[in-house]
Amino acid sequence: YDILNNKGRVIETVDPAPTAEEIAARESKKREEEMQAQQLELDRKLLERFRHPDDAVRALHRQIGALRELSGLKRRNISIIENQLDTEQARAADLERAGREIPQATLKKIRRLETSIDELEREIRAQQAEIDAVKRQFITDIERLEVITGKSRTLPLEVPSESD
Repeated sequence: YDILNNKGRVIETVDPAPTAEEIAARESKKREEEMQAQQLELDRKLLERFRHPDDAVRALHRQIGALRELSGLKRRNISIIENQLDTEQARAADLERAGREIPQATLKKIRRLETSIDELEREIRAQQAEIDAVKRQFITDIERLEVITGKSRTLPLEVPSESD
């Protein structure tokens, strides 16, 4: 509608109220622009870390290698603890066969060793889950790097095993 002055001249034109579709379209466009701005910021940060997809692949390999190394150390610790547990259980079995009572200290040590093994196994499972999460995130980053740099990775995503 138009707003007129006292002489009948138009001094201002007021647009009609936007329809529900127009409001939804504006909100959708605004969300799209916000998402594009966020993606640009993420891309900028990604390019600060890596110039080429292969840089990200090498970082993936390093990080997974470190996590695998830590898991290997924990597996070796489990092996050591299992040997100690075998020794304590054999000692307890010998006492039992001889008709003697097993000292509480020995029983406590056996329980403590079993608990330690359980905790280390739980930590190894958690590290495997972390390795999987790291892989997923790096693969997403590598794929995005290929898009924004226009370059393809030349290195395999699979991390070489310790025996390679």
